[in-house]
Amino acid sequence: MACAAGMAGLIKTALVLHHQTIPPQANLAEPNPLLQLDSSGFTIYRGAHRPDAGIKAASVTSLGMGGTNAHMILTAAPARPIHRPEPADTAYLLPVSARTSRDLRAMTANLRRHLLTHDVRIDDLAYTLTHGRTRFPVSATVRARTIDEAVVALDHLQQATDQPDHVVARDDFAPAVKIALPGHPLHRKRHWVDAPRQAATQPSRRDAPAGALLDEVVTVFRDHLGIDDLGPDDDFTAAGGSSMTAMEIVDTISQRLGAVISLSRFLKLGTPRRVTGEIRTWPGGNLVDPTIVRLRDGTPGQEIFFIYPVNGTVFCYHKMAPLFTFGKPVYAVSYPFNEPDPPRTVPEMAARCIADIRSVAPHGPYRLAGYSMGGNLAVEMAAQLADEGERVTDIVMIDAVPAEAYPPQPVPVDYRRAACVTMSYFLGLPVPGNLDSLSTVDDVIAVLRRPTWTTRTQQIIRQCVESLVANAMEISVSSPGRPIDADITVLSAAEQSNPAYDVVGIRSLPPESWQRHTTGTITSVVVPGNHYTLYTEHFDDIVGAFNQVYGD
Repeated sequence: MACAAGMAGLIKTALVLHHQTIPPQANLAEPNPLLQLDSSGFTIYRGAHRPDAGIKAASVTSLGMGGTNAHMILTAAPARPIHRPEPADTAYLLPVSARTSRDLRAMTANLRRHLLTHDVRIDDLAYTLTHGRTRFPVSATVRARTIDEAVVALDHLQQATDQPDHVVARDDFAPAVKIALPGHPLHRKRHWVDAPRQAATQPSRRDAPAGALLDEVVTVFRDHLGIDDLGPDDDFTAAGGSSMTAMEIVDTISQRLGAVISLSRFLKLGTPRRVTGEIRTWPGGNLVDPTIVRLRDGTPGQEIFFIYPVNGTVFCYHKMAPLFTFGKPVYAVSYPFNEPDPPRTVPEMAARCIADIRSVAPHGPYRLAGYSMGGNLAVEMAAQLADEGERVTDIVMIDAVPAEAYPPQPVPVDYRRAACVTMSYFLGLPVPGNLDSLSTVDDVIAVLRRPTWTTRTQQIIRQCVESLVANAMEISVSSPGRPIDADITVLSAAEQSNPAYDVVGIRSLPPESWQRHTTGTITSVVVPGNHYTLYTEHFDDIVGAFNQVYGD
């Protein structure tokens, strides 16, 4: 610890200069009035601050445990040249290596995902991989002329490819530069000290199968998460599980144990022990979950209800809830996929959500939140609750746009193509290049399908795609009513580019466009990233924004 004192501050300060943004002070609610900041000449920011004049220098102070103090002043790095020649029109070799074969697969997937979400030059990529990375025992090399070719090559890395004799590793990369790329995969290792075991007792007939069943479920978790020592009480989300991994575990449990568990129910259960308990509780084996689940405990009467986005699932909220620092209960409402006659229109979906939240809190005032279409549904819910004499005090939207941003005459085939883009990001897959060739949901599934998918996995993906298309089209044709009386906070993505919106023709309207829908105040909070990377690369920023809005 003594050797590393100040390193976090150094990294943080370098990032401040790089992004030209001062982050908020962590864990600060209100400054002590005895500081007399108003007359001190200092400012403590409680939100991200980007000075108009820019940041030319910043200081770091490190107080070591042994009494050695260090002070450092960093200045902003020189700007890179604006004009650089285009990369040579030739094949570049892209070497990747790792300690094990499994690590190599993970590194390849991380690199491919990085290229899909960042603006990278092919010569910079080749130079960094060739001269900026440590070589490990297990390695592979692909060749590409462009970043698009690199993504495809990485996606098929395990397939044999012939390299022409004249393609050799390049050493004349000038003026290529080293760039930031994903590092070597790290493996999570459990370090909890197990509680002392109680004296063994003679198991009953019922207890013996329970132990075997728990072992089976733990094995499924370990196989798909790649954590050999994962325990029966380790949580799926805390272990780094993704939506794709959740679907694979649900599918494997269905195949091996005959228990059909919905995705949202699995995420609510979270640990192998709770999943095992539910399987034994439901002898029929079909675990149909409620559409509203509690994600976090808190003070009764202060509930916050998160409404599902356009694909109907609430996986994104499951990931956030454990990181919230406020003491309010958090619930998530998902689309009722399993009902024989689910809601179709925006008013019907909002009414169904209201029934769910009133099963928890019969009367308001209510606080709502929602990602994307979840924000639209929250506004409709507020209008319907007002007609019933109830009130929604505030709504927090994550990168949502009002209905007028959507094309008035939705074209179904465009929405299916947009669904392919959205699901590609959701599943961490490359976005297909030729969307014009997609016409049906079957076409979309065929493009998204991976070799490891089973029939059950395809059914889940189809359900999400069909829900996404239908729900998005309903937003297009919905007719907003009179303005509501609620304050709205919009957490909007700094990068407004959205390829799915481009396909459909949805406009990226500013947060202030919600003002016509409410008599309350509109607050805009800009979060780094785009509509999709909010929940991947900039996940901590989203969580931090919610902690600030809902902080006690």
